[in-house]
Amino acid sequence: MKVLLAVIDDLFQFAQNAVFGSVPYKLKTPKKKTTTNATTTVASSDTNICPLTEAPSFKLNEQYFVGVIDAFLYNDPVLGFDTAIRNLQYGQHVRLVSLQGRWAQVRLAGLLGWVLKDDLVLRSDDVYPKFLPHTEINFSAEQPEVIKLRAYINDMFGGARGNYELSAAEYVQYKLMKKKKYIDWGDIRMRTPGTWQRKLRGRTGVHIGIHPKTDSVMEYVIDDVGYLAFVEAVFPDGSITVSEIGKYTDATYTEDTLSADHYIDIQPIFLSVQ
Repeated sequence: MKVLLAVIDDLFQFAQNAVFGSVPYKLKTPKKKTTTNATTTVASSDTNICPLTEAPSFKLNEQYFVGVIDAFLYNDPVLGFDTAIRNLQYGQHVRLVSLQGRWAQVRLAGLLGWVLKDDLVLRSDDVYPKFLPHTEINFSAEQPEVIKLRAYINDMFGGARGNYELSAAEYVQYKLMKKKKYIDWGDIRMRTPGTWQRKLRGRTGVHIGIHPKTDSVMEYVIDDVGYLAFVEAVFPDGSITVSEIGKYTDATYTEDTLSADHYIDIQPIFLSVQ
């Protein structure tokens, strides 16, 4: 009887998803529009009109990514009561083992279980944001790359909930998490650029100093305005490569290599997260 009820519940959930749709973090691919003049034809992306991404062609033993928030791993291929083993993090890697109907059996970190196939995507570009350096970018809450970034950090700053443009704090937090570095913020809030070193001083796992390290956070203040950047690399001559958003305008993403003299002149503080 319990198995029958579980199957009925599974069929109900399938019908509900078919009518109302699934978690909105299943990302979409922009349509392209073409404009033509006398000499050139230019194709551009319209980020406001986004058809659903195509379902992957599943192949056993290949790696896939969790492409939605609130995905779960189940003991069996059915949405029964209390059968979920664990919640799956957006962007997490899994290895496909077998298929059964709308379910996929996957392995991760030695754990075997079942996940809905609709929760998986094949390409890393479908889950991780990509930014082009030194270009003006639309960082609005509806922009696909912003949606992906906020899904990965579980919207911990509330940017998606408040419909805000992407912030430098969110970008740096994403870069840290991609490197498996996590800050225990506790109940610290208003984590705005220019305040991190003061609010994190003495925090377990955070080292604050004046010397840069790869994968550290560079914080600096110019004319009473705070900035945050991520240190991508440190070179033997003392120069560093950093990436950041909002350096020139709120819609600017940059990747720059700075000489030691250059960054010392702005007196930054570097925060290394264990």
